[in-house]
Amino acid sequence: MIEIKIPKDISKYEAKLIGPFSTRQTICAAVAAGLCVLVYNVLKPISDVNIASAACFVVAVPAVLMGWYKPYGMPFEKFFKNVFLTLFLAPTRRKYQIKNGYEIFETIATNEENKNNPHTKKSKKKYKKSKKAFK
Repeated sequence: MIEIKIPKDISKYEAKLIGPFSTRQTICAAVAAGLCVLVYNVLKPISDVNIASAACFVVAVPAVLMGWYKPYGMPFEKFFKNVFLTLFLAPTRRKYQIKNGYEIFETIATNEENKNNPHTKKSKKKYKKSKKAFK
């Protein structure tokens, strides 16, 4: 019997551009390297080599995250946009109250039903008697 391997999810396949890196990863690595060279050349005459190297690392992290890290299957910039919108721009609580116009009529109707219903009167009397018994 002939067996053929079928990929589980073809949408997760990324075409490789250079070696094991996709186009996105190659561009992000080039941007990170360019930022590192720029920051290192600017900070080396001003400060120590260790501080310049640490600054290069800090500057390169966002570019590397955009290339390799995919939380919830999304590219990092889409994930960051969604997190920013939900945490900072979209309010978690509404600042206004919605008024239900029918609520007034509903409370009036239920109050009238309770006044006219003989069972509710009996249950109120029983409740008062049981309340006195427990005191």
